Amino acid sequence: MSNSIFKGTKLYKGFKTDPTKENNGVWRDHDESGIVVKIRRSSRPEHKAALRKFFKPFAHLTSVPPKEERLVKMKAGAQELVAAWGVRKLDDEGRPLEGDENILPLVDDEGNEIRATEENVLTAFREMPDFFGWVSEEADTFEHYRLAIVEEAGGNSLPTSTGSSSGETLTPPPSSSDGQAAVSASAPSRTDQS
Repeated sequence: MSNSIFKGTKLYKGFKTDPTKENNGVWRDHDESGIVVKIRRSSRPEHKAALRKFFKPFAHLTSVPPKEERLVKMKAGAQELVAAWGVRKLDDEGRPLEGDENILPLVDDEGNEIRATEENVLTAFREMPDFFGWVSEEADTFEHYRLAIVEEAGGNSLPTSTGSSSGETLTPPPSSSDGQAAVSASAPSRTDQS
């Protein structure tokens, strides 16, 4: 990271993000389903360029029909937001195990791997619009990419959030420094920053 006049300030700790995590993605766990998705930040120039590309056919219109607008956003998200996906291994008591080494491929009923290709991600978004909504929400949450959280976690996973998708306010996970800001009041998942 470059030296900044703000380094060490509350402003820096509160808002400085890790560009590597934004570009490569951070693992986000959806506890209810058991899926784990490596999500890139939505404010990246590459995502904005994908949105422009997919909106281009509608440039002559004064407004884009809602159904088409959602499909455009799904296409851009499939191209730029999802870097990888899988499911977490479980321990003997059925609890998810942390770390990249404990992420198994997503497989179909016959055991065939379903890779997170642009085509497969778009199919998942179209068949399960709530999955698209969840990915979009996670990609929009800047706290997932905050440098202070990444550094505090030592590059490893943070404690599990008890969030829900109902929009309830979440209690931040306990922190060894007791100074950690709430990860996100709207994040329905837990994070693994590895």
